[in-house]
Amino acid sequence: MPRGAALIPRERAICHRVVPWIMVWGGMMRPALRLVSGEASGSGYGGTYHGPKPGNGAEHVTTILVVEDDVLVRIDIAGHLRDSGYRVLEAAHAEEARDIFRGKEPIEIVFSDINLPGQWKGIDLARWLRREFPDVRVILTSGEAWSVTNDCDVFVAKPYRPDEIATHIKRLLDL
Repeated sequence: MPRGAALIPRERAICHRVVPWIMVWGGMMRPALRLVSGEASGSGYGGTYHGPKPGNGAEHVTTILVVEDDVLVRIDIAGHLRDSGYRVLEAAHAEEARDIFRGKEPIEIVFSDINLPGQWKGIDLARWLRREFPDVRVILTSGEAWSVTNDCDVFVAKPYRPDEIATHIKRLLDL
């Protein structure tokens, strides 16, 4: 930790392995993570998967891309999905998600917030995926009401429970 930095714990654990902290350094608050126990299951940006068997019972480990600009929300859902046995990649905005797809990652499901920073919103990402990668399943979420019936496979209103998202993913994989 840099000299003069302080860690301020959040009130709850995001998942049983990683606890989010806010690092205050140089007058700026920055998200940070602290490993509490065990190894993290999955690297977030590829690499070797060391987590449990896939949540859908298949031999193949399903890859899910989580696109969420709020780092604590992203850590929460990504951690839950990893603990459910999925390989999880993360992106903070739609442009980053597109770059991951261009890198030829084998992604089966995208879970994205609609309200994202940048020129492209989650709905634009979903429409692009429908054109460029029609086999990829899309789950969109937002705290606002949206009409996205043709743009995604599932819409989930915020706030949601992580196990609710895992249930939708399992249903999409069973189709």
